[in-house]
Amino acid sequence: MIDIPEIAARIVALPYRPPVIIDRDLAALYEQPTGEINRTAALHQDIFPADVFFLLTKHEAERPEIGWTRGHPPHAFTREGAYLLAATLKTPVAIARSTQIVQAFRSHESTGAALADLLTLIAERLAAIEAACGVSSGRRQGNRVSFRSRPNGLRFPEVQAVLDRMRRDGYTYAAMADALKAAWPDDPTRHVPPATIGRFCKGLADGRTVAPPSDQK
Repeated sequence: MIDIPEIAARIVALPYRPPVIIDRDLAALYEQPTGEINRTAALHQDIFPADVFFLLTKHEAERPEIGWTRGHPPHAFTREGAYLLAATLKTPVAIARSTQIVQAFRSHESTGAALADLLTLIAERLAAIEAACGVSSGRRQGNRVSFRSRPNGLRFPEVQAVLDRMRRDGYTYAAMADALKAAWPDDPTRHVPPATIGRFCKGLADGRTVAPPSDQK
């Protein structure tokens, strides 16, 4: 028996896309061959428009959580696409699990919204702390690297504060990367890849990186 948290773990958040489930995972849930569900969706383009069923770009497919290594990039289904596929297949398994899949998407989306609210609050509190303390964040301290000297999104103190808080709360690097995209969906300059987040967090752990002040509450 597959439960909703297990299904939710297969849902992927892509930049500038709605949450999706990859074709092979949806095929496994519906107990159908991957090629069969893709053919079904492709043959019914009037039912499956491009915003509910689409081919991932190579850049998207190379994300660690996708697990793509060679061949053509996989297809992805949104919540609506997964539900429409069940209605099109009309198999007992697909119909039964489509309700669980919709619930899993709702759970994933509500968790993401709550996390985005938390990240926004952290950023606001950090800005207030810096304003009150007159913190100048562009310094170097000995051999340690201050955050404004670092590349990409890590040059922003609010991004570092969010990552430090999530690191202490035990989030994975991939989850941290997705959280930044959820918090600043229209600002890719604040997005950081998981590998870079990993190096940053290890630097915090061994004292090589200086983090900005953050709310400890």
